[in-house]
Amino acid sequence: MSSGVIGFIVAKDIFLENGSLDEHEQEIEKEIYDWFKKIEVQSR
Repeated sequence: MSSGVIGFIVAKDIFLENGSLDEHEQEIEKEIYDWFKKIEVQSR
């Protein structure tokens, strides 16, 4: 498992704890995932 994926899981857990994921859940999730994918590509 890449560090980008681990970071995505951690960030998702933080968002869930804060109760930020409701009607915008999928939108936020996609933004987080895209952000971590960019970091992962840059860190290679």
